[in-house]
Amino acid sequence: MAGLRCTLRPTVRSWNQTFRGERWRVICDPFSDRFFRLRPDAWNFVARLRRERTVEEVWQESREQNPARAPNRDEAAAVLLSLIQANLVAETGPREVEQLLQRHEKRRQQRLTARFMGIASQRIPLFNPDAWLAAMLPWVGPMLGRWGALVWAGVLLAGVKAVVEHWDRLWDQAQGVIAPTNLLFLYLSFALLKSCHELGHALVCRHQGGAVHKVGIQFVLLVPMPYVDATTSWALHSRWRRILVASSGMLTEFFLAALAALYWSQSGEGLLHAIAYNTMFVATVSTILFNANPLLRYDGYYILSDLLEIPNLSQRSQKQITYLLEKYLLGLPRGQSPADTPRVAFWLTLYGITSGIYRPLLLGSILLFVVDKYFILGVLMGLSLLFSLMVVPFYRLVRYLATSPALAQHRTQATARVVGSLLVLFMLVAWLPWPNTLRAPGVVEAEQHRLVIVDTPGRLVEILSPSGQRVVVGDPLFRLENFSLPWDLRVAQAQQEELRVMQRRAGSEKSADLAPLAEQLLSISAHIATLEGMIEALTVRARQEGVWVANTGMMQQGRWMSRGEGVGWTVDPGGFRFTAVAPQEGSSELFSGPVAKAEVRLNGQEGENVVGGTVRILPYRHQQLPSMALGWMGGGQIPVAPEDKSGMMAAEPFFLIHVTLPPAAGAQMAHGRTGEVRLTLPGRPLLQQWLESWWAFVQRRYQL
Repeated sequence: MAGLRCTLRPTVRSWNQTFRGERWRVICDPFSDRFFRLRPDAWNFVARLRRERTVEEVWQESREQNPARAPNRDEAAAVLLSLIQANLVAETGPREVEQLLQRHEKRRQQRLTARFMGIASQRIPLFNPDAWLAAMLPWVGPMLGRWGALVWAGVLLAGVKAVVEHWDRLWDQAQGVIAPTNLLFLYLSFALLKSCHELGHALVCRHQGGAVHKVGIQFVLLVPMPYVDATTSWALHSRWRRILVASSGMLTEFFLAALAALYWSQSGEGLLHAIAYNTMFVATVSTILFNANPLLRYDGYYILSDLLEIPNLSQRSQKQITYLLEKYLLGLPRGQSPADTPRVAFWLTLYGITSGIYRPLLLGSILLFVVDKYFILGVLMGLSLLFSLMVVPFYRLVRYLATSPALAQHRTQATARVVGSLLVLFMLVAWLPWPNTLRAPGVVEAEQHRLVIVDTPGRLVEILSPSGQRVVVGDPLFRLENFSLPWDLRVAQAQQEELRVMQRRAGSEKSADLAPLAEQLLSISAHIATLEGMIEALTVRARQEGVWVANTGMMQQGRWMSRGEGVGWTVDPGGFRFTAVAPQEGSSELFSGPVAKAEVRLNGQEGENVVGGTVRILPYRHQQLPSMALGWMGGGQIPVAPEDKSGMMAAEPFFLIHVTLPPAAGAQMAHGRTGEVRLTLPGRPLLQQWLESWWAFVQRRYQL
C-alpha cells in the first residue's frame, strides 16, 4: 500500500466520542449507516490522506509529528484496508470503479450467504420512513418528555395491580395460549405489539436527532415480524440517549401490555378480551426471552454494549474467542486480541462464552415447546437447528483451516492440532468409560413392619400412644368415635328381644312360624356381634410388637377415617431397607452389570451419606408406589395416574430397587422417611450415556 494514493470520500462524516474516558474519532458512511471507531493517532494518519500524496508519505509525516503514538506500518495498513473494504476511501487509478463494484458485489454475496445460513433472523427491507416520522414528531414529541414518562409509570402501576388481583384467572387462561383456537389471536396480538415496538424505536430515535432509513420485515424462527433500522442512534454523543433509543421498544410494549391488562381485567369473554390477554402474554414472554436478554442481538444487547461502552460486543467477543483459540490451541505466535484493556478482554471472553451457550439452549427450549403442540413443524425446526449447530460450524472450521490468512505460515501445524484435538475429544466422549450413576427417589422401610389399618370408620378423638413409642400386641394406639354404631346396636338389641318374645309365643302355640323366627334370631344375633366388634375396633390396637410410627398427615384430631385406611405402621427397628423407584425408560443400565456402590441420602439429613449394602433390583413392571409421599399427591416427584384418588398409582411403570441399610448408619432411620439413592453403575462412554438419556426422554415425553 506504500505507493497508493487515496483519500476519504467527501460524503464521510466524522465526530469525536468518548468511551470509558478515552477520546475516539467516529466516522460514518451515510449511505450504509456503518460506523467505525478510530483512535486519535489513527485518525491523525487517516485525515492526512490526499490524492496527491502516497500512503508512505502520509505515514512518514504522521510519524515525524508524533513518533510515540503514531501507528506502525502494520496498524496503518490494517486501518486503511478496513476503510477501503468499507468503501470509505477513494483510490486513484482507472480500476477504482471496477474495484468499488467488486467490493459491493462481494458484500452482497456475503449478505445472501448469511441469510441462507442463518435460521434465527433474516431481514427484508421495504421502504424509507424518515420523512413520515419527521411529520409525526410535532404530534408525538410532547408525549416523549417528562409528562409522558409520568403517564407511562401510572398506567404501568395500574396494569401490574390488575394482574396481581386477577392472578389465578390469568394463570388458568395461560394453559390454552398456544391452543389451535388461540393461534390467530396470538399472532394478531404479536404483529400489533411488535409494530408498535418498532414504531417506538423509530420515533424516539428521530426525536433524539437520529434518522431511520429502513423499515421492513424480519423472520425470527420463520415467524414474520416488523423491524426498523435505528443504527444512526449510534451517532448520538450521549450513551444514555442511545440506551433510551434501544429501550424505547420495550417501554412501548410494557405500556400497551398495561393497557391490555386493565381492559382484560374488566371485560368478559370475546375477541377483544382474547387479544388483550395475548398482548400481555407476548409482551412479557418476548421481552424476557428475547428483547431484554443481552445474550441475543436485540434491545438488551445494545443496552449492555452501551453500559459497558464496548461497541460491536458480539463480533468482538467472537474475535476474542478466536484469538484465544488461535493462541492457546493453534499456537499462533502473532495473534492480536480485539481488546485494548484487560477489563475489555474479560467482558468479551465472558460474553462470548455465555452467549454461545445460551443461544442453543434457548432455541432447544423453544423447539421442545413447539414439538409438544405441533410435532411435524417441530421436527422440521429441529432439523434446521441441527444443521445450523453442527453442519454450519464444521463447514466454517474447514474453510478457516483452508483459507484463513492468519494460518498462512502455520496451516499444517494448525490443522494437525485441530484434528488431534478433535480425535482426543472423540476418544474422551465416545470411547473412554466415564463414571455412570443413576439417582432414584425412595422411602425407608423397616424390614419387618405391619400396616395399621382402620377396621371401623370413625372420627379421631384421642391418641393413646404417641408416635415413636414401643408397643406390644394389644396396646391401644388411638380411639375413634362413631355415634351411629351405639344407636344401631340398641336398635338391633331391641329387634333381638322382640324376636325372642315372638319365638316364645310361637313355641307355646306350636306355630309353623317357629323355624323362620329362629333363623331371624340367628341373623340379628350375628349382626349384634358384628356391631359390638366394630365398637370394640374403634379403639385401634397394635397387632405386632415394635415401634408405633404414625402417619402424621393423617393423625389429626377430628379427622374422619375410613374403613381400610392405613394410618401408620408398627415396625421392628432392628433392620431397615431403602426402597427406590426407577422409571422404566432410561433405567436399562441397571441390568448392564453389578452395582458398584449404593449411597442413600434422606430428606432433612442431606449431610449424612449412608452407604448401603446389598442391592436387589426387581425386574418387573410395578405401578403401586411403596409410599404416597413419593407421588405428586404426597409432595414427591413421581407422576401419579390422574384417575387414582389415593395417590399410590404411578402414571408409568417402574422398577423397584431394594437397598439394605446398615444398622449403625449415621443418619437417623425412621420408617416412611423419604430420600434418594445414588447407584454407581459400570462406567460407559459419555456419548452412549447421552444418547440413551435423550432417547429415554423422547420415549417418556412423546410416548414412542
